[in-house]
Amino acid sequence: VAFARFVPEIDGLAYAGGEVTWNGTLTAGQRVTITFVTTHTGGYGDEVTNTAHYYHATRQAAAQATFQVLGPPLVGLEPAALDFGTQMVNTVSPAQVVTLTNEGQSPLMIAHVASGGSFTHSGEFSHTHGCPPSLADGAQCTVTLRFGPAVIGPHTGGLTVTTDAASSPDVLGLSGVGIAPELTIGKAVLPDADVAYHGVVTYALQLDNHGPVNASNTRLTDTLPVSVTFTRWVVRPPGTGLSGGQVTWNGAVLVGEPIIVVFEATHVGDYGDVVTNSVEYEHVSGGGWAQATFRVSDPPPAPELEIVKSATPAVALPGQVVTYALSFSNTGSYTATGVVITDVMPVEHG
Repeated sequence: VAFARFVPEIDGLAYAGGEVTWNGTLTAGQRVTITFVTTHTGGYGDEVTNTAHYYHATRQAAAQATFQVLGPPLVGLEPAALDFGTQMVNTVSPAQVVTLTNEGQSPLMIAHVASGGSFTHSGEFSHTHGCPPSLADGAQCTVTLRFGPAVIGPHTGGLTVTTDAASSPDVLGLSGVGIAPELTIGKAVLPDADVAYHGVVTYALQLDNHGPVNASNTRLTDTLPVSVTFTRWVVRPPGTGLSGGQVTWNGAVLVGEPIIVVFEATHVGDYGDVVTNSVEYEHVSGGGWAQATFRVSDPPPAPELEIVKSATPAVALPGQVVTYALSFSNTGSYTATGVVITDVMPVEHG
């Protein structure tokens, strides 16, 4: 201990070199009370005994007093570790709670609480938390943790509590496994070559889930190119829709149960078009796309047409009859259909 002050200070009192002394006269029936304050400077759990002596020519004696210092603060974390199990990547788990208890006798001074990796702490140990900086003996605070993996596979981390306890920093182990469905998408179109001008093609989309978990809230989007228009459904699973030239599907892709969408579309573009159509899927774990292309046939070759016209006689008298002769021929290799010949008579013929 270290001397602090007398309460109150009376005549004859002195303090020097760690010793309190009083010198004076004590009349018959008189009592002298000496009170002084000290500060403990030792360690937790000390038992401190202080002895006072008096001396007189006729006799001497001693008396003593003892006090016990409280034991140290002790950190208790419950549970001893947290396992979040499996969690879909890019999502956040339900909250789990860790209880921090001062299991010692003296106040616990809390300096810092932190968690690392894919584990986040919130609430009680931020700078606005409800726990006091000093946690009394037997008092508790809670830390709320969640697991938010960004990648597939096992994750480990720790909740670190820094205090004035001898065990500091205390670390609570955290673990969890990030999981995601293995999704693949495919797309095909038939026919994919020599498609008739303004003919019909059939598109087939297939989304597979190879595991290990079902893919809920998955979305398929197929935006049709401007050179085709939707014609009709061939295979339409629940959740499929059509709006503004966009084919969509929303739902869960179960492991081993593919989603298949088949529909027909009509070409509305030009001869020789090369039409590419893409489909994409979106899921919280990621996305992907596929495409299919078809080519429209070239225009048919044109026939080689020729027209010849003659007038007989070539020189005529006024009022004379003139004979016209028209000759129209196809000298090519392809038939010309729908041919129209028009001959507009001159005004001089009346």
